[in-house]
Amino acid sequence: MLKKLYIYTLKGCEVCENLKSKLNSMNIIYTELCCFDFGKKCDDIENQTGIDYYPIVNIETINNNNTVLCLASTHEEIEKTKQINPSTKLIYKHSINGLVDYIKIYYND
Repeated sequence: MLKKLYIYTLKGCEVCENLKSKLNSMNIIYTELCCFDFGKKCDDIENQTGIDYYPIVNIETINNNNTVLCLASTHEEIEKTKQINPSTKLIYKHSINGLVDYIKIYYND
C-alpha cells in the first residue's frame, strides 16, 4: 500500500534525528527532505498543513491517498485527524513512537 515515505526535517533537530534513527534501525526506507536543502518543499508542506514544526511525515500510498503525520503541539490535538483536501489527511501523534507505529502499519502492508 505504501508508495513513498517522506520525512521533512530541520538541521540540528534532535526529534528529527530520533525519528530517523528509529526508522533506520527497522530498515524502513524513506526520503529525507531537510528544509535547509529543500526549502520550497518544506514551505509547501507547511502551507498545505498549517504545521511549521518538525519532523513532518508524508506517507504517499499507491491509491494516491496521502497521510501527513506530525507531533501534537497540545494535549487536545493528540490522535486528532484533519482532512486537508480530498486526498490528504493530517494526523497528530503524541510521540516519535506514535509516528513510528503508524508508519509501520503502511510499511508492512
